[in-house]
Amino acid sequence: MQLWVSFCSVAVAAVSTTCSVSMYLVSPFNLQSNTTPRLFKVATLKSLGVVLDCSLSFNQQVSNVCRACYYHIPALRHISDSLPDDVARTVTCSIVFSRLDYCNTLYAGMSSNNSKRLQLVQNMLSRVTLKLHKSNNITPALIQLHWLPIRQRVNFKVATLTYKILHTS
Repeated sequence: MQLWVSFCSVAVAAVSTTCSVSMYLVSPFNLQSNTTPRLFKVATLKSLGVVLDCSLSFNQQVSNVCRACYYHIPALRHISDSLPDDVARTVTCSIVFSRLDYCNTLYAGMSSNNSKRLQLVQNMLSRVTLKLHKSNNITPALIQLHWLPIRQRVNFKVATLTYKILHTS
């Protein structure tokens, strides 16, 4: 099966085999000419901030999300002492949690290793928000913050989108 997608003036060909996807880029100049387009095989492709790899494992995407979140968490830890609890929660959700939730429907069916990595980020974020020690149990903290674990967040988002598609006209 071969699928061509055109976006951002770049054409992408995804050729699906039994267990992986090969991605090819075609330059915009070749798309507009009558000559045969030149294809360039790529290992990863970034579109709208999401990194796709040939095996669709999202390893690089999860690494990028974790890196971005771990960059902001120490700053949140430093300023959380001077903020009221409700403001700290709002800042936490707007700065870091938005990175965890961006395009998270793509994570449906991802590997347990990547899910654990994202869950560790969420756990650290809840500890910083509630000013908990690292040895405290995280489940009551997630319940207090009304945060679903990563796998359940992804499932909820997929279910919500499916419901909206089926019940809106």
